[in-house]
Amino acid sequence: MKCFTYKSHSVLYDAVLSISLEHNNDIAIEHVTGEKVTFDQLIKKIDLCAYNLHSLGIVSGQCVAVSLQNSIEYISLIIACAKIGISYVPILESFSKEYATLALKKINPVALITDSSRNTKGLKIENIFLKRLFEDTDNGELEKPPIIYSGNFRMLWSSGSTGFPKIIIWNQENFVLERLRWIRNIKITPKDIVFCRHTLDVAHATDLHVFTSLLSGAKLVLCSGKEHTIELIELIDKFKPTVMSALPSHYKCFADEIVGKNVSALRSLRMPFCGGSYVNIDLLMYVYKRTGLKLRQLYGSTDFGLAMVNYYSEDNLDLGMTVLKGVNAQIIELPGLEESSGELVLFSPFTSDGYLKNDPENAKSFKNGFYYTGDIATIRENWTYIIQGRVSDLIITPEGPRFVPELDSILSDNTKKISVFTMIDASKKNNILIAIHSTSNEGNRITINKIESLLSLWKVTYTIFTLDDIPLTSVGKIDKPKIFARQINF
Repeated sequence: MKCFTYKSHSVLYDAVLSISLEHNNDIAIEHVTGEKVTFDQLIKKIDLCAYNLHSLGIVSGQCVAVSLQNSIEYISLIIACAKIGISYVPILESFSKEYATLALKKINPVALITDSSRNTKGLKIENIFLKRLFEDTDNGELEKPPIIYSGNFRMLWSSGSTGFPKIIIWNQENFVLERLRWIRNIKITPKDIVFCRHTLDVAHATDLHVFTSLLSGAKLVLCSGKEHTIELIELIDKFKPTVMSALPSHYKCFADEIVGKNVSALRSLRMPFCGGSYVNIDLLMYVYKRTGLKLRQLYGSTDFGLAMVNYYSEDNLDLGMTVLKGVNAQIIELPGLEESSGELVLFSPFTSDGYLKNDPENAKSFKNGFYYTGDIATIRENWTYIIQGRVSDLIITPEGPRFVPELDSILSDNTKKISVFTMIDASKKNNILIAIHSTSNEGNRITINKIESLLSLWKVTYTIFTLDDIPLTSVGKIDKPKIFARQINF
């Protein structure tokens, strides 16, 4: 009988290893194509990948860029990097060649790991094919001397509200402690099945799905990140997941499509989390009536981690969220708002290290250990919080303060089948930019008339323009900055 001898490597690797020793024969990850690995097989993949990275001369403290499609190997690579002290940063599929070149210059990686699924032609950097990192070696000993590494683990991109997006740095010690806190708060168990529909390039995938499952012993079902709504409904019906997190717009698409088909397809989800953008009560009710899902709103960011979640009762749908144990929250008063509303400020001992090479943004968002979210929240008598919108979304009207998400909701409800997006015009005080997307000029004309009628009640100035297409971020949010940058540049 061979005994297992423990050698410390890194916090993240060791955390996954400890789960593997308890659940070694259980399925850790199953790709929707049918490929699957047990926890024991996953650890062997990670060890092989780490060995091959080290053999290529990539060592602790260095960084690699990645341009990859969703796969079990991509997840193995992330943990292999953590094992030997390498940080990784995705080159987003949405990046133009110019943006990708800027990204590489900013982060200065030693190599770009790719699987040929994306076009990286013309990028001046050594390419390492992912397949090369999983080629078995003749050397039967994969262990290297233990490396206990305290430093950057990953660098992920912000949404890029203006200009080039910010790079958010996490060290793996804080990351693991933050993830374990989330797992304890939501009480996920090894019996759960976590369904990931997102690209692994974003925190919505890794934090809310990959490491929520791998650090709890739950099974991860991994999609390609490119499936359409009907495909996703069919996959959820097939794999019967119990946990998933998605954007409000994703759940709305489910509700739009599921009626008349298999109305019970989503009922396996005991924890359907909803976050990433503004949620209103009408959406919660619409999704519940059409699908039976009681969405659990959550709040957090790639910059900070997770901060709040909705612990709903079985009988009620509610927007109020409770601060996670171990996180502190407070409201900073703002002019024009009631005392119970203001900018939300958070504190956690387990959060990111801020933004790479960006002192102005660090000084703006991270002050004396506190994270200034830039979001306006209202605290209620029961100590739950409701997110109203961004500080930059605040509109002062004769009837009091209003918010862009509220306006989005009102306009969308009154312009069915026409997409409407709004944003404050930073160049003109209290002016609202409104973008509409329709497949016909007649639809645009009718929509504009409705918008003008509705906005007369708000008594604000506005500029309306039309869109040929609707750009999305990597996680699937409407890319408002890109939409309105076109108008500003025009």
